[in-house]
Amino acid sequence: MRILISGAGIGGLTAALALQQLGHDVDVYEAAPELKPVGAGLWLAPNGQQVLERINPALLEQAVAAGFETDEAFIMTTSGQVLSRINAKAFQDRYPRNRTLAIKRSELHQILEQALKPGTLHLGHRLARYSNNSESVTAFFNNGVQAQADLLVGADGIHSVVRHQLFGTIPLRYSGQTCWRGLSPIKLEGDWKHKAAEIWADAPGLRAGFSHVSPETVYFYVTNLSPSGQSRDTDAEKQALLEKLQSFPSVVQDLIEATPAEQLIRSDLWDLPPLKTYGQGRVILLGDAAHATTPNLGQGANQAMESALALANSLATHPELHAALKRYEQCRIPKATSVVKASWQINQLVNLRNPLARKARNFAIRHAPRSLAQRQFEMLYKLSV
Repeated sequence: MRILISGAGIGGLTAALALQQLGHDVDVYEAAPELKPVGAGLWLAPNGQQVLERINPALLEQAVAAGFETDEAFIMTTSGQVLSRINAKAFQDRYPRNRTLAIKRSELHQILEQALKPGTLHLGHRLARYSNNSESVTAFFNNGVQAQADLLVGADGIHSVVRHQLFGTIPLRYSGQTCWRGLSPIKLEGDWKHKAAEIWADAPGLRAGFSHVSPETVYFYVTNLSPSGQSRDTDAEKQALLEKLQSFPSVVQDLIEATPAEQLIRSDLWDLPPLKTYGQGRVILLGDAAHATTPNLGQGANQAMESALALANSLATHPELHAALKRYEQCRIPKATSVVKASWQINQLVNLRNPLARKARNFAIRHAPRSLAQRQFEMLYKLSV
């Protein structure tokens, strides 16, 4: 089958690799004129690692070599009270790769790109529109290029051109939070070294998280309640951020102090209200184009990768295209919707403005049965492919 993929993000590249492994003729079209290192870090959870291993074990080996394994993730308050804790050992019986792998986004992206067959990736091709009929689908790009195929995969992100043509304008949901991310040239010591930590302030929306992504680099993020679309002044912004974080452990301020102001990445956090269907005819959505989520569960890239593998598996088990795409939706919509909803609920808990409500929230999280958290992570880590 000839397949076009619009978008060369992690979801699009993973889909291309999974489909090429099955013998499909795949071309990936990317709007950017060149692939530069973008973003900061991400957490490749056991489900994302399983996807890489199923496509090609060498991909997982390369990711492990490039990243940094964490053995525990926890949420604590700025006063030092631990609200929740999850240890990798809790999943060692079910998932051989039970640790979360923290990795630079650019490193994972490069691993995927380099594994593509030569000539797969076409840069500088911004999708303008497509035409879709019973025989084929044709993509039209802003540079005048046209490409015809049996299937068009829209992996073109939260502002997807493909989704807009499929379903019209679907308003995104603003989380209420602005996020700053970065990569800090610091070595954590002691208890912090192999942990993925998130620290909540006693203020609405304000938190910080971090973990090593290599022995000498730490990925960090900070969120704060803020209107969307604020203007930027990098130097003043860094200083204001440090002032906001005075109640946090000194390690958080150290991470930001060591990061040049111009390397701080600022973005407002949005998600996509869950869709009931991901496609029509010979066109299907994948990744953020289909199920963009707030980052509260660290599952954005992992869910895109799951969708990539699910699409490939569906095409392998169902020769008729309509049946294959229906099977893909049946696999992915329930879980992706659950992730989007659960992440949004966490976001709302972080945003609580009433101090008494925040105290009640912390008490409830701290005393929640361990089995409840374990069930949630089981839901996240079990592949829906």
